[in-house]
Amino acid sequence: MPSSMANPVVGVYGKIPAQATSDLHEHDRSNVPHMRSGEFISHVELFFRRPDELVLGRETATEALGRFENAIDDIVAHHDEGNLAIENFMRGARAEEKANK
Repeated sequence: MPSSMANPVVGVYGKIPAQATSDLHEHDRSNVPHMRSGEFISHVELFFRRPDELVLGRETATEALGRFENAIDDIVAHHDEGNLAIENFMRGARAEEKANK
């Protein structure tokens, strides 16, 4: 996980305890080359129409949803009491991933 993602905005201010987790990222498209907008939109549509087929990126829609749901379930299971805020913080993650290679 890129270091800037380890301190979500709520944690930076010290008002809410923050803990980073790795499986709340969006669908992994790290192997997908840049596409024209229309081509990308068509692939995303196919991704949702065929959720069990690998049509875009490194995981199917079903796999991405399962990963995300499991991460949420794990967070909730380890949260004892009180309110809970979950943040999916993706700003600049792709640029940082490329920079760290």
